[in-house]
Amino acid sequence: MKKTIVSLLSTATALSIAAGSINDEKDPVVAPQTYVLVHGAWQAPYVWDSVQADLSKSGNKVVVVELPGHGSDATPPHQLSLDVYRDKVIDAISKADGNVILVGHSMGGMVITDVAEKIPSKIRKLVYIGAFLPSSGQALTDLSYSDPDSKLGPLLIPSADQLTLDVKRDSLTYLFINDGSEAAKQQVLNHYRAEPAIPFTGKVTLTRENFGAVEKVYIKTLQDMVISPGLQDRMIAGAGIKTIYSVNTSHSPFLSRPHELSDLLLKIGKQEKPDRLNSVVARLIRYEVQPEFQVAFRQAVSDYVFHSLKSETNVLSEAYHEQADTTVLWVIERWSNKNELDKASKSSRFKAIESLSRSSLKQPAKMIYVKDLEPLSKQQWRSVAQKQDQPLTIMLFVDAKPGTENNFKEVYRTVMPQFRSEPGVISYQLSQLEEDSTQFVTYEKFRNEDAFQYHLNFPPIQPVIDYLNTSIKKQPFETGLHRLIEFAPVIRQ
Repeated sequence: MKKTIVSLLSTATALSIAAGSINDEKDPVVAPQTYVLVHGAWQAPYVWDSVQADLSKSGNKVVVVELPGHGSDATPPHQLSLDVYRDKVIDAISKADGNVILVGHSMGGMVITDVAEKIPSKIRKLVYIGAFLPSSGQALTDLSYSDPDSKLGPLLIPSADQLTLDVKRDSLTYLFINDGSEAAKQQVLNHYRAEPAIPFTGKVTLTRENFGAVEKVYIKTLQDMVISPGLQDRMIAGAGIKTIYSVNTSHSPFLSRPHELSDLLLKIGKQEKPDRLNSVVARLIRYEVQPEFQVAFRQAVSDYVFHSLKSETNVLSEAYHEQADTTVLWVIERWSNKNELDKASKSSRFKAIESLSRSSLKQPAKMIYVKDLEPLSKQQWRSVAQKQDQPLTIMLFVDAKPGTENNFKEVYRTVMPQFRSEPGVISYQLSQLEEDSTQFVTYEKFRNEDAFQYHLNFPPIQPVIDYLNTSIKKQPFETGLHRLIEFAPVIRQ
């Protein structure tokens, strides 16, 4: 049994210590970033101390996560899992303003991958440093089997209860920080503790819409004896990563050459392209159509939606009728920027809707421009229902009492990752009306009515319900709720 576990974990990494040699260019940081740093196995937050200081000096915010069962955390090994690690990181990210650059080393690569699947909209970039990068359905142990060049396996010592793994002490620094200073090596020895084994067997489930939509960067460690360069290349190719850097070191940048690693992370942050998600323009249009014009009007709206979706600059285009009143129609659209929305508004298909509107509507169309507070990628916005689903979209307009609007945003942002990870949810968004910072609209697309009802009783939603019952101008809050049924484009998986 002992031999089997050692073999299974032959590359079960590792001290999150990597080293980097990079160019010395030091261009000014374009804008401050928030970096979230996740250590690997047999490690703790101390490994990031120098990197954290460097990133902070450059004006960035830095969050260092202590995984349960590491550092000073005393969680028993039998209570730990990859899910526990993932949730600890999600909790840390939920407290950060805006999107983050999420960095993982070694075993931390498994963790940040799982996090990205759950909360892709909160992550600006994923950065892997000599890290495990799984495909869907893989565990760390699965990747270990495919790395015969790793030197770690024979040096592992499982505990009698199989719950932890030790590394032979006389090989510890040789494996993980062979190119480090004596002081850095002593740090590793001083902070060493046995590694929980259960999380190594945790498998990840990944989707194109979530994990696949997040931008990724890989930093290879070319002298790595824990995760071999060969395995790193195979994982990079499997994930289709295009932005790749190499550092000519062992498994340890933040301890052996921390300033060089810091420079590289700053470079990655500075290469951030203008955030297209934050420039997206969103518009909701409400039409109340006279019954005799329903067929013609819906056809004109459908033509506009289908034509819009063909544009590279279109992010989302959908059309709905209200469940309780089929004469009330909504067009919900998002474009990459205002110029593109203006072009769409001048198109012949939108002009056809406007022409019909002159004689077909009970009252003038109402246009509402909103700003998304938790941006989603184009792929995420275009997530679709499955064939067996009977999707229901909920829009809730919230008119906050002045002075409480920031409370509403904070409550919502805290629970948004959990809402989006519910299996019955297709997409979920909170937006603020452009014309009034105290007014909001939530957009919640569920797979069916049961999923919506489950959501209403989902424990994390209670703070939101409490706010809605106490801090909006007009009660009850249900008066602002719209139940919508899609009629275009109605695409199924």
